[in-house]
Amino acid sequence: MKKNKWIHLLTFILIGIMLLAVTGCSSISKKIGEQIGAKISDEVGKQVSNATDDDQEETDDNQGGITENNNEETENNDEPEETVEHMKYKMDDVEYETGENLSWPAAMMANLPEFKANVIMTAYNTKTKAVVISYKAGKTEDAKAFGKKLADLGYSSDLEGETEEGGYTFSGANDEGCLALILHNGDGTGAITYDPSNADN
Repeated sequence: MKKNKWIHLLTFILIGIMLLAVTGCSSISKKIGEQIGAKISDEVGKQVSNATDDDQEETDDNQGGITENNNEETENNDEPEETVEHMKYKMDDVEYETGENLSWPAAMMANLPEFKANVIMTAYNTKTKAVVISYKAGKTEDAKAFGKKLADLGYSSDLEGETEEGGYTFSGANDEGCLALILHNGDGTGAITYDPSNADN
């Protein structure tokens, strides 16, 4: 399960990177993608290695007829969820912040409403003013409500729908040309993007 969580996290962070790259930051996306990808890949590797070691120990115990560790194994199943390390850094025109329960960047999001979830990454392009937010522990019903609020704010949907896995997506633009997107996964992870770079001057 931990491996899947890190993979989902990497997926949404890379989605954000790609969205920023569309606004002219392909070189930045490559650098930060390599850094974040390497870090999360290391974490995934550790989890896989630990899981393999645990499986081997369990096999050795079973072969030797040892059953005293059964209670310990049950207790260890309730392990804390992996957390995201808090970091701030800037690469070229993009300011990044990662961590747990980051503040909603209201000043960068124009009139977009706050989405209630555990924000784990923000990426802000100081040149184009585009913002990408990655989160976890979000609710599908809240994602749908967020999409409705975007529609109420004048964002005409060019893509909206639910997935079989319980996810939800809304993408649209307002009359000024500003783009807004929420991409919500059934496991509670997701990404929100606001891009005013095509807005009328």
